[in-house]
Amino acid sequence: MMKAVVIGLGFAGLAWWLGQRASGAIKDAVGGAHTPDGQDSSASYRAGIADENSIPDAVRAF
Repeated sequence: MMKAVVIGLGFAGLAWWLGQRASGAIKDAVGGAHTPDGQDSSASYRAGIADENSIPDAVRAF
């Protein structure tokens, strides 16, 4: 009985989370980036082609 309740709550939480993502309430946390000398490298970071000198900017946690 308890196992069924835990599984049901897990599925309910998953359904809520997926609904929030689909509605746009939760956005992907892909921020910008910069190089050690301060130049902006956000475009390459978002494209997934950033090199080892790219430093991610702080992204808020939710």
